[in-house]
Amino acid sequence: MVTVMPLEMEKTVSKLMFDFQRNSTSDDDSGCALEEYAWVPPGLKPEQVHQYYSCLPEEKVPYVNSPGEKLRIKQLLHQLPPHDNEVRGWGVGGSQEAFP
Repeated sequence: MVTVMPLEMEKTVSKLMFDFQRNSTSDDDSGCALEEYAWVPPGLKPEQVHQYYSCLPEEKVPYVNSPGEKLRIKQLLHQLPPHDNEVRGWGVGGSQEAFP
């Protein structure tokens, strides 16, 4: 089954994928580059990142271009839906007005 994604959501997903933090930090003595991950928790050493991801099921680890990365994007879109970031509907002073 092929699912069609609305254009606005497709743009948001593309932006999320493009803007993802591609951490290029590597630790010379660990031999492990973190570029394999689409996202890593900020402020961790490479061995801590690997320890963090070892607690997740393999299919949920967000390796670049993996089902885990797609799942992370899907979860982000659910937690932070694009319509929540729209300026439209917010008045001056931060009070929300009724949407038309």
